[in-house]
Amino acid sequence: ASQLSQQVTTAQRSGGIAYARASAMQDAIPLLQAASRANGTDVEVHYRLAVALLSTGDTAGAERAFSAVIDNAPNPIASVLFLAGQLNYNAGDYATADARLTAYLANAAGDRGVPEAHFMLAQALQGSDEDRAITHYQGFLSGSTVGDPRIVDSNFALGTIFYNRDDCGNAEQHFKQFMELAPDHANAAQVTEILASIA
Repeated sequence: ASQLSQQVTTAQRSGGIAYARASAMQDAIPLLQAASRANGTDVEVHYRLAVALLSTGDTAGAERAFSAVIDNAPNPIASVLFLAGQLNYNAGDYATADARLTAYLANAAGDRGVPEAHFMLAQALQGSDEDRAITHYQGFLSGSTVGDPRIVDSNFALGTIFYNRDDCGNAEQHFKQFMELAPDHANAAQVTEILASIA
C-alpha cells in the first residue's frame, strides 16, 4: 500500500466522485473523506463531500467541507456561500452567516436564493445592527414571492423597528401592510393599538 499510495488516493477520489454523481452518498462519503484527508485543498472533493454529508443530515460535517471549498476555491462560488451561510444561520453562528451570506449577495447576480439570504441576514442582524436589518428586510420584500408567510413577519419587524425609532410614517406603512395580510395574526391587536396611537 505504501508503494501505491498515490494510486490509492487517486482511486479514492475518482470512486468517491463517481458514487456522488450516481447519488450513492453512503458509498461516496468514506471515499471522499479519505480523499479530502489526502488533499485538503481539493475543491471538488470537498464540495462533493459537503453535498453528500448534507444529504445524510450531517450538517456540521457539511459545513466543514463547505468551509474548505470557500477557503480554497480560486473564485467565490455563490451556491456554496449560500449553503454554508444557511448552515451557519441555522446553527446560530450569526457572525459567520453574516460574512458568508453577504459574500453570496455580492456574487449572486439575480440568483433565486437572494430573497432567502436577505431574510436570514435581516433576522440575524435585527438585534445587533438595525440599519442593516432594515436594508435586508427591504431586500427580502422586494424579491419575495406573493403569499410567502415571511412577508407578514418582515412587515411586522420593520413596523416595530421604525416605531421604536419614532419614525411613525414608515412604521404606519408596514403595520398597515401587516394588517392587510394577516388581520387575524396573534400580534394584530397590538398593531391595531399602535396604529391608533400613530393616528
